Amino acid sequence: MRASYERNWLLKLRETNFEQTSSFRTPPRNEGKLKRISHDEFVKTPEMYKLAERCLQISIECILDISHYLIAQKDLPRAEGKEAILTLGRLDVLPDDFAQAISGMAGFRNILIHEYLKIDREKVYQKTQRVDDFYRFQKLILKFLG
Repeated sequence: MRASYERNWLLKLRETNFEQTSSFRTPPRNEGKLKRISHDEFVKTPEMYKLAERCLQISIECILDISHYLIAQKDLPRAEGKEAILTLGRLDVLPDDFAQAISGMAGFRNILIHEYLKIDREKVYQKTQRVDDFYRFQKLILKFLG
């Protein structure tokens, strides 16, 4: 039963090509829009920063879910938040320096979900400028899965 679930999960992951992780591409008219918008326009436009907050939240959730799944496949104890991403570095799923660089996403996700009244638009803007990290994660995971 577990092997069937794993195979189906991996097939779905490959079929969707990480659509969830690529939430900055959905809907297509928003592709790159968040990255191209000026800082001043971003912080003054509720539609922009709210879109960015939600896209970041979903994308980070996907990274954490994938991290938890891969850790479980190695029969390791569940790692939470930042530690889950760092574990992928230690397992050579991700380059260690990249895992270090993106591990702070987990804490930012907690802010987006639990401390939503304290969200700093400046930090949200900075994160939108690093959207390539999500695409790099996607490519590295797909490469690892072979």
